[in-house]
Amino acid sequence: MSPTMRFFSLRFRQLSVVLIASTTLVACSNGNDGDSQQGRFVDAAVAGLGYSSPAGSGVTNVDGVFVCEKSSTVSFNLGSLSLGSAPCQAVITPLELFAAGIDDTAVINLARLLQSIDSDGDVSNGITISANASQAMTLTSLDFSDTNNFEKAIASYISS
Repeated sequence: MSPTMRFFSLRFRQLSVVLIASTTLVACSNGNDGDSQQGRFVDAAVAGLGYSSPAGSGVTNVDGVFVCEKSSTVSFNLGSLSLGSAPCQAVITPLELFAAGIDDTAVINLARLLQSIDSDGDVSNGITISANASQAMTLTSLDFSDTNNFEKAIASYISS
């Protein structure tokens, strides 16, 4: 190999190492500034759940990840239905939305709703809410603590 080719080969390898290292560092960063953090919404990981916070809004990804501003509140919704709010933290579950225990009726009913609309019906691989399912939710309020009214209100939604 000529000295010129050896030089370019060495420079290419050095540049490759720098690019790989840079890509790795960017991939490890969540891209947030110092006031934002990523959190996860979990019953099982819930994808497709709407959220909003001072750091932005969107839908949770396949791992249930959302972005919120530290020391603020993040709100969750399913279509037009507000599910509740909780302080921004690494993991949020239905427990935090209702500030209640695992046996609380509202917590159980929200978990039932999320699991019932999972697009593949298998919560062991996470819960995925399709855009169509989210858009179909036209309720604007729902009392999760009243099981009878809860079941009546969502009966047509779950069957569709």
